[in-house]
Amino acid sequence: MPLPFYRNELETLGLNVIIPESQEDIDYIQSVVKDELGKGEINAASKKKIIEIANGLYNRSAEGIVLGCTEIQILISQQDFSFPVFDTVKIHSEAIVSFIMS
Repeated sequence: MPLPFYRNELETLGLNVIIPESQEDIDYIQSVVKDELGKGEINAASKKKIIEIANGLYNRSAEGIVLGCTEIQILISQQDFSFPVFDTVKIHSEAIVSFIMS
């Protein structure tokens, strides 16, 4: 999240990018992705905590959440939120199919 990969591109489009305020939340999300989802483990407590972190971002003025890795979509999705969720795996897949079909 703190790396510029998505941030730079989104900011060039005029978007203000925010990430969780605490390093603890960032480390927690990265741990869940690596130590649980990367091993095929789904944990209800982890899902609840990540939804809480995402809702905290929304409460800080986020208008949507970018699911910017390939594993997080296993745990959370648009169905878990009342605000927009951007699933980058789905977005990339649809772009690839559209390109191939054009």
